[in-house]
Amino acid sequence: MTIRKGQKRGAKAPASVPHRPKLLAWLKDPRNAVAYVEAVLDEGDDSKGLMLALRNVAEAQGGTV
Repeated sequence: MTIRKGQKRGAKAPASVPHRPKLLAWLKDPRNAVAYVEAVLDEGDDSKGLMLALRNVAEAQGGTV
């Protein structure tokens, strides 16, 4: 590990910012939701990825998961 000038040894990296709230807000727009699912379908035959995408869209649109 390289210590940069001004950093303390053992200093922790800043916590990551959760992306899920922003994703769900973005998926509230039906056009974005369609593009999101189409992008997953374009990736190939991944049923787990498709199920996750559909679950995210359903939650964003007010459905229960």
